[in-house]
Amino acid sequence: MTDETDLEDHSHIPRPASIVTVKEFRKSQEASSSSQDLESDGSSVDSFDDESNNTRASVSCSSSSRILLPPLVSDDADSAEQLRKGVEQQRVEDVKFLEDKNDLCNLLNFQNYPGCHTIKSPVVGSRAAELLIVKKAMKFEAVLEKLQEAIYKDYFIYLIPIEKKDEADEIARELFLNYISKYTIYGCTERNIVEWCYSGMPGCTSNKVHIYDVENEWNTWRVHALVEARHGNHNEKYYRYLPPHIVAYHELMHVEETPHKAGEITGKENGNELLTVIKTIILLDIVYKKIYGVEEASEINYNQFIITNGTKISLGRFANFYREQEKKLGNCT
Repeated sequence: MTDETDLEDHSHIPRPASIVTVKEFRKSQEASSSSQDLESDGSSVDSFDDESNNTRASVSCSSSSRILLPPLVSDDADSAEQLRKGVEQQRVEDVKFLEDKNDLCNLLNFQNYPGCHTIKSPVVGSRAAELLIVKKAMKFEAVLEKLQEAIYKDYFIYLIPIEKKDEADEIARELFLNYISKYTIYGCTERNIVEWCYSGMPGCTSNKVHIYDVENEWNTWRVHALVEARHGNHNEKYYRYLPPHIVAYHELMHVEETPHKAGEITGKENGNELLTVIKTIILLDIVYKKIYGVEEASEINYNQFIITNGTKISLGRFANFYREQEKKLGNCT
């Protein structure tokens, strides 16, 4: 045990106001001991000065108190209380974070962000089972992969003469509204079920479905359908026209086929474009026939042919065949 006479004098070193030195603490104890014969009238002992930083700590003693506690004890008690309150506040915030996390699915859904569909959306994943059937079949039927490759061409979807684009827009919009009517009970509308934008870069930024799978306090998993609204001539090609509502129909089908929590997809990977392209051809054939007043069962000669697996079939016949299959089976699968 080191004797007090051996302790070096560090009084010249600045220290925090709440710290009491060994010398000061022992001095206060001696003062407490010398006051034992005083009357118990609450007499006080002269306070001591901290000359190094001009801090004064008042020490009192009465007949009922024989041990003098340094001010540091009081500070520690305050710190402990503050720490307890901090821990409790953090617990409350953690609980609130879990509640807010659940609310993100509603906040970032289509009602507030057009075209965005979280797991709370009735659209996302509603037809995922159909695409799953295609994916499984493709593992054993190479013909399906070849069919997708054969029909996934942009010249098969530019079928409407440019001069008929206004009529085509009206008919295409009617088909789209009829399709999304099954979701109107959930609050889906023409304006919020997809996001209509003017990016000027269709096929790059728009006319695509994006998947966001980052999960934190600001984001949650969702699918985002972006469709280029008609602006300029980006919907015109080969002197033909593609109605934007047909594109919206196509992209919405991708949202329906996306399973919950799925990762980002690329192009026609694993049959992702097979059902959507077949449906797009069927729809465009319907639009064309309505414009010209042609019977639905008639076969239109578009002077376009699909060649796959050694077979050549006209685009008009292809559209008729799959439209009838859809009527019989309820879908193209």
